[in-house]
Amino acid sequence: MLGAPSITALKKMGILTPVRAFDLEFLAPVTWDDELKLEVQVSEIKQHSFSFIVRGFLKADILAFSASITYVTVSSDKKEKIQVPEKLVGALNNGI
Repeated sequence: MLGAPSITALKKMGILTPVRAFDLEFLAPVTWDDELKLEVQVSEIKQHSFSFIVRGFLKADILAFSASITYVTVSSDKKEKIQVPEKLVGALNNGI
């Protein structure tokens, strides 16, 4: 585990995680005040990036959207891509 909150823990490790790719497909209408249940799972961990699949459900388990998002790991000082740290790989593999 990274500790609380994960973004703060990563910054303390000298790591930034900008989004490299994002894909979203709406499958049902969603309004601003709809309550959603989100399911997030790690889909891939590579040398310099990691990805999630996100699914949003409305009441009665209606799939409202599916999305994928990929983050790249970057050093906070040089702003260059770096290997995904083992501590982060461990947290991702354990479902944080």
